[in-house]
Parts: sequence; C-alpha cells; structure tokens
Amino acid sequence: MKFSEMPYTRPDAEALKKQMSQLTERLQNAASYEEARQVFLEKEAASRTVETQATLASIRHSIDTRDTFYDGEEKFWNTFGPELEEYEQAWKAAMLDSPFRKDFSAEYGDLMFLNAEIARKCFKPEIIPEMQQENDLTQEYEKLLASAQIPFEGKTYTLSQLTPLKSDPDDARRLAAWQADAKWSMEHAAELDADIEKYAKGWRFERISLVASAIMRVAMYEMLYMADIPAGVAINEAVEIAKNYESPEVVKFINGILGSFARGELKD
Repeated sequence: MKFSEMPYTRPDAEALKKQMSQLTERLQNAASYEEARQVFLEKEAASRTVETQATLASIRHSIDTRDTFYDGEEKFWNTFGPELEEYEQAWKAAMLDSPFRKDFSAEYGDLMFLNAEIARKCFKPEIIPEMQQENDLTQEYEKLLASAQIPFEGKTYTLSQLTPLKSDPDDARRLAAWQADAKWSMEHAAELDADIEKYAKGWRFERISLVASAIMRVAMYEMLYMADIPAGVAINEAVEIAKNYESPEVVKFINGILGSFARGELKD
C-alpha cells in the first residue's frame, strides 16, 4: 500500500481514554501471566493504531502546512496527545507494579520497564496544559518555516529544500547554504520583532511575553509573505491561539497590534 493510500481516521478521544482505563484495570486484576500477557498484546495493538493515525496526520500536515484538514487534525493531536499521556502513565505504572513483571522481562526484555521508569519521572498531570501549549506553538513555528523563501544560487528554496545543500560535499557550497539559512533567519527575526515594537505603542519588545511575541511573529509573517492567507484569517487565527494561553487583556493587545500592523504595512 502506498503512503497516499493509507486511511486516516481521527480516534474517538473519550472512547480511547475509556479503553485505556479498562486495559489498565484488567492488567491490575490479571490472575495469571497468560491473562496479563493477553491484555498487554491488546494494549500494544491499540497503541500502534493510535500512533499510526497520529503519524499520518503529522506527516501529511508537514507535506503541506496549508492543508486545512490536516492542520485541524494536527491541532487535535496537539491537545489530545498530552491528555492521553496521563492514561499511558497509568498503564506504565501498572506494568511496573505487576506481579508478572519478571515474566514480561523474560519474554520481552527489560527495556520497556527502563523506559517506563524514565517516563514516570518526566510527567505530571499538572504539565498537560504546558505540553499542549508547546505543541501548538511548535505547529505554528513549523508553518512559518515551511513558508520560507530563501534565495540561493539564483533560485528560491524553502528551508526543507535548502537542508540537503547544507551537507553538500563541496565545502564552499555547504558554507554558502548555511550562510543563506542564517541570513534569512536573522533578517526576518529582526524585521518581525521591530514590527511588533513599532506597533506596540510604547511597549518595549522585552516586556512582551515569549508566547505573545511568537504568536505575533507568525501572524505578521503570514500577512507579509504568504499571499494565499488573507490578513483577517492570520489575525483571527493568532487571536484564537492567544485565547488559550494569555489573559483577555493580552489577547486584546495582540489583536490591536496585528490590526494596526495590517493597516500600516498592507496598504496595497
């Protein structure tokens, strides 16, 4: 089967959480290794299905970040993935505490238990909102990078297209590719930050939160360099994202700056 033919279906979030809870409970109540092993295999099958769907959504979104369907699916996984992690942690705890741990180790090795111990130290339910926020900001950043137009050797490249050239066997060409990448990044970072400060009406850029500035950078870049995204759409998307992470006052602040930017810089 070709990758393009692989079916994608968004999972039922609540049904999957319920299934995970039931599998964990069955593992905890297993009366024999054979029973526990059967539950383990069911859990592995369910996890593979979920991971396949998440990977399909991620890859298809990365292929074309302007695809509205997979952009929405990526946002779903941004939120659902961290929520599901809480149920994964409950499963891992049940595995670590299982009276059949030695039997599992004998058949499947100790690595999954070592990984479970590490994962348990790196997760708390309280950080789920931060994990979701990180996912959303990463998605917006990836969309920004995917839209880059970098001049090099008389042609225009995206960052993905330029990447192989940064490993070119020719030293001079490899160096030039790295310099083109760095120049684009520095020019646009400085440009967008200057625009934010210009329209912030008395606010120094350093006073603006990292989340707010990141949201505004993406929106401004879309308005300046992505002709297929209307200014209103870029602003509305930025405001909706900001509502998840900033106070109403900051959301209003972001909306005002982006509106002023659009009126001042997009006169044509």
